[in-house]
Amino acid sequence: PTACTWVNDYMIGFIKKWIDEQSKPFIIWVDLQAVAERLSTVTGLQYYGAGSTPPSTATSCILSIKSHATGKNLQHFSNNLLCHAISSPALLEQLIARTHRQGQKADTVHITVFTHAVFGSALAKATKQAKIIQESTNQKMRIVYADRI
Repeated sequence: PTACTWVNDYMIGFIKKWIDEQSKPFIIWVDLQAVAERLSTVTGLQYYGAGSTPPSTATSCILSIKSHATGKNLQHFSNNLLCHAISSPALLEQLIARTHRQGQKADTVHITVFTHAVFGSALAKATKQAKIIQESTNQKMRIVYADRI
């Protein structure tokens, strides 16, 4: 049997600081259930995992990437924090498209992504592959044309 052992709250602390700086409702995207549960406990935010329906209004929350990154219309949000490295350009494109889509009322959709270590490597890989997809199919990819700060 395997069990999750929580080692360090460094990332949780950073996310809490990020939350304190936000003025608009947001989505925190997570891949690992243990991270989602820890964030929910520490922040008091609702976690929407498998089999759940995300809020239909802009209420800050935690969403499972696997459960809600495709096929959901979340255009009532314009502020996102991605807590896990995603190297798949298709999955990243789908996740971004949940809030950056036709009908979005905000002038800008923000996606905050960690860029250190494995996070930066995954983002670079996804961006490189998205450029290839865009060049070979003429399909614009958000990860390629997004403004980066």
